[in-house]
Amino acid sequence: MEVREASKADVEDFVNLVLMASPYFPELFGPNTELMLKEMFVSKSNLFSFEHVRFIRHQGKNAGMLLSYSWRENKKESLKTGFLMLRFLGFFMIRRLPKLLVFNKEIGQLPKNSYYISNVAVFPQFRGKGFGKKLIELAEISAAEERLSSLVLDVEKENSVAVNLYKKLKFKKLKKFTISLSKESRLNFFRMIKVLSE
Repeated sequence: MEVREASKADVEDFVNLVLMASPYFPELFGPNTELMLKEMFVSKSNLFSFEHVRFIRHQGKNAGMLLSYSWRENKKESLKTGFLMLRFLGFFMIRRLPKLLVFNKEIGQLPKNSYYISNVAVFPQFRGKGFGKKLIELAEISAAEERLSSLVLDVEKENSVAVNLYKKLKFKKLKKFTISLSKESRLNFFRMIKVLSE
């Protein structure tokens, strides 16, 4: 097992793992979601950039991925991220703007001095080997190196496997929120936090 920084060549694995971790993205962002993720990953200074991604490798292959960043990076890069989304999603994004604003209000706001775990995913064939836990530990190390006081993440309420893993790793539920995508479709999230220092 090895951990390494992502490169632009990892784009396909990145997109597959993000969509595995966030299967609601196509419903939220529309038919050009994959194109958007690919283009944002290979671009610098946005919240989906390869600059914020690390891969865990096993037997010469990418086994899992961590997308994470500090509250400062979130503040600095949110606007550019929004502009890139508009560029790739076009009219669909304008139509979805009210939903996206609600989504951003809940998920895009980070506490000061926090480190955000945006996406963690492991390919099915590599699960059960502790890779998810290792990726969370990497985020904690990064937060400690930046002298940040907490780790924050948002997880779908129905994803009981992930919720239980985070609980074992000493994350606590901070709040619950719901985002309505349509009359039939709602996303229910827990925001969870792990305090690293007082």
